Amino acid sequence: MQNDDPAGSELPIGLALYLRESELALRWRMSERTLQRWRQAGKVPRYLRLGGRVLYPIADVLAFEAGAAAGGRGGVRR
Repeated sequence: MQNDDPAGSELPIGLALYLRESELALRWRMSERTLQRWRQAGKVPRYLRLGGRVLYPIADVLAFEAGAAAGGRGGVRR
């Protein structure tokens, strides 16, 4: 089964529940490097590493964004 991936690559079923680092950076309109720095500083939602990729569960990204939109800091720890 093929996934409608804007990058043109095919992802196995199940990975559609995750955003790749490049996809989250695009969603948040920031560079991948900034997202990497935020990840190192603990300022991003939960993520996992799988085969050299960093993947963000969409449910966690949405919860993080909802927290930020509600006037909170999302999952940002300082």
